[in-house]
Amino acid sequence: MERVLVIDDDNLVRDSLTLTLEWAGYDVSEATNTQEGLSFHRENPATIVVANEINSNEDRLEQIRAFHSHSPTVPIIAISGTVPSSDQETDRLNSISTSIVHLQKPFTVDELLATIQTALPH
Repeated sequence: MERVLVIDDDNLVRDSLTLTLEWAGYDVSEATNTQEGLSFHRENPATIVVANEINSNEDRLEQIRAFHSHSPTVPIIAISGTVPSSDQETDRLNSISTSIVHLQKPFTVDELLATIQTALPH
């Protein structure tokens, strides 16, 4: 069974994602921030990460770099309610890893599940 690590500081969003993914048959672990998620991931490795992008671009980049340096093959789905401020910002995220996939809020359950299936290693 695929293990999904959901990282989001909003309890309602995190709970909603967790319930949806468990309903779809995934084993789901939760974290409120990237540091907590990385700690948990070290103990219980995830197959894929679904993470809400954090507010500060530099913090987000550093946290994604830290996660990616620990687990370079684990795909990350970065969900966001904001459009990237520039193509340069998107390029910087993509330069960290090609395994980062962006999913723009609002999204449907079908879009989330399809994105996970596409990002999972086959």
